[in-house]
Amino acid sequence: MQFQHNLPEPEGSRAITCALTIACGYFLGGFIPLVPYFLVPRTEVILALEWSLGVMALALFAFGYGKTCFVSGFSGSVNIWAGTKGGVQMMIVGGVAAGIAMAVIRLFNVWSSST
Repeated sequence: MQFQHNLPEPEGSRAITCALTIACGYFLGGFIPLVPYFLVPRTEVILALEWSLGVMALALFAFGYGKTCFVSGFSGSVNIWAGTKGGVQMMIVGGVAAGIAMAVIRLFNVWSSST
């Protein structure tokens, strides 16, 4: 930290705070798209999937927008445009990651049923 960024060494107790923050972020990031499955009847799994995709896209956009604006600022048209761009980028990257995860799951499902 001192060599690259000319910053003092962080306190040792900060590691626990960072670990808990990251753990909570992953938990919420994974749990929020699952909420529609708790609210939709079991017979409407496709409806729950559609709602889950929408919630995931909205959460990814909000996270990307907030992350970008937290760094660049929340006021001014340039920062709002940068936040919107960051939100769309996060939606695309997260959507591609979710799609690849679904494809891998389907691949393992096909592979395991053929053996």
